[in-house]
Amino acid sequence: MGKKIELVEVNKRKLLGDGLEPPVLMLCFPVAFCLFVFAFSAASFVLFCLRSVLDSLGVVFFAWLRFALCDKVKCSSSSNNIPTRNFTANNVYAKNRISILTFIAFNLAVNDGFYDTAIGQDPDRIYGLGVCEGDSTLGVCNICVNNTVQDIIANCPNQKEFMGTRSLVRYADHLIVGRLELKPTVIGYEKDNVTLNLTKFNEATKFNEVWESLMDHLATKASMGSSRHKFGTGEANFTKFLKIYALMQCTPDISQNDCDSCLHQTVASFQICCSGKEGGYVYRPSCLFQWNLNPFYSVPAADFPVQQ
Repeated sequence: MGKKIELVEVNKRKLLGDGLEPPVLMLCFPVAFCLFVFAFSAASFVLFCLRSVLDSLGVVFFAWLRFALCDKVKCSSSSNNIPTRNFTANNVYAKNRISILTFIAFNLAVNDGFYDTAIGQDPDRIYGLGVCEGDSTLGVCNICVNNTVQDIIANCPNQKEFMGTRSLVRYADHLIVGRLELKPTVIGYEKDNVTLNLTKFNEATKFNEVWESLMDHLATKASMGSSRHKFGTGEANFTKFLKIYALMQCTPDISQNDCDSCLHQTVASFQICCSGKEGGYVYRPSCLFQWNLNPFYSVPAADFPVQQ
């Protein structure tokens, strides 16, 4: 009888562990559970904080992207050369404007970078179109166009007509699609003169010849585009250390001849205004042109041969 009791005690110690009484062992389970819950909660809190930080960084990144890549909307007549014509807030035209801007923002990227439409009946009918920059992805274009639309609604509350620049969003109370339009014209240029990069007396003349040949080449290249894209970039090696970069684009709703005419007139306007500058741009409703001595677009372009 004594041996049986001793055997039971030995088995109990093996089961519970030496030196551990049953009440002590029972306390281990809730303590372990509490530690597990605490560790899980701490991990969840860390993950929540990390996600919040990443979300914040995402907001900052997209804010930077909009600032760095998207044009700032300018609404005054002095900045975009459009005569000031206003509409009454909250009237039918105002509601149609919000609708057409929303349609452009929603449909531009899904329609391969070009979208036009019209809404309403006269005298409140409004026409609109949107064109992605030829050297931007549809994702970047979508960000910029949405940014432009938001800025127009917020900062141009009563403007009856608007024309953007490179991320072209445009609306008006008259027909704008399929028509060559040269006004308004927005021109800008670099402050430095290209002659600062030329050392020989006859280099200025040769530079102009190479520059004009590149522009003629690009006007032809862009105008021969499709009904969805009329765009071209090009580069010309003037010297080993000096290169000309240029970009041209037309709204794809105009004809090849109209696009070619628009671009050549745009280049001529820059030459009259700003010949000798080392870069600049001209924006018009139907086309745009930009050039620089430094790369500024994201689409690779084949070098245009230097004139001999």
